[in-house]
Amino acid sequence: MTREEVCLPFISACSSIFDQLLDIKLSQKNPHLQDISEDRPDWELCSLIEIRNLEDLSYGYISLNLKNSSADKIARKMIGRPIGTISQELVFDTLGELANIIVGNAKKDFEDSPLKISTPMLISGQKIRLHNPAKIHRVTIIPFEFIEAGELDFFDLSISLDLKYFV
Repeated sequence: MTREEVCLPFISACSSIFDQLLDIKLSQKNPHLQDISEDRPDWELCSLIEIRNLEDLSYGYISLNLKNSSADKIARKMIGRPIGTISQELVFDTLGELANIIVGNAKKDFEDSPLKISTPMLISGQKIRLHNPAKIHRVTIIPFEFIEAGELDFFDLSISLDLKYFV
């Protein structure tokens, strides 16, 4: 299975879920490969999804990464409450649910494949940096932008796949 074949269902799921559920149009920017050692934005919230190929034991991770301010905007839009009226815990719960919906939507494209896709795990903190296993040297970064409440915002989908198996 190619890197593109793994990425496309998640890209499609992000776009369709944001459009249908949140009425937010995403603008996908140019995907690019990036060395693990290069600086990337300091994210504050990450939904981490593990992917395992049961046939050849290859693995990788997909992560949806964003700042707390972006997460807050998305959560408020998702549950229909104005600024400052929801707790950080509710933001986390809402984003966890959004990640579950995105993964569930993408999983349908892998029904006949040997890939096992985990339930998303939400990680929060200051300046989150994901460090991958040593044999994964490059990640595919798929940046998205959107406008919410009149402001430009962004997040990215990072896809780290074992290049030995996912080309």
